[in-house]
Amino acid sequence: MFKTKDIISKITILIGIIAITYSISVYSSYEEIFDSSEVIEGKVIDYHKNELGLNVPIIAYIVGKDTFELDSKTVIGTYPKENRVHIEYNINNPKEAVLYESYKKYGIPISIATIGIMILLFGLIMLYFSWKKRV
Repeated sequence: MFKTKDIISKITILIGIIAITYSISVYSSYEEIFDSSEVIEGKVIDYHKNELGLNVPIIAYIVGKDTFELDSKTVIGTYPKENRVHIEYNINNPKEAVLYESYKKYGIPISIATIGIMILLFGLIMLYFSWKKRV
């Protein structure tokens, strides 16, 4: 007969496995913005308000000998001018660029996977001690 602790530990293990699987699917479903891109450092030169009234940066970046400006759509808060940010630009057309947000590709999946691993380990420890008491 199943005990309540066994059921709870098995559900906890299942939740951990689901979280890990979800993090893998989030990581693998990330779509690259450009076919070939490179990440470089840019400098915030000014801010302007978007249609929602939020401050968005204008960022200058240099590719080779050319200087480009990115009128970003991403809200980054009001950092001081001259603040350095990372830009991802299209190697084939350096005028095409976006603010580089590494957390979307790596941070979110790693966070979800870490939580899933902790839940999985907790469930396995619960199951181990439940079985150990029976023996």
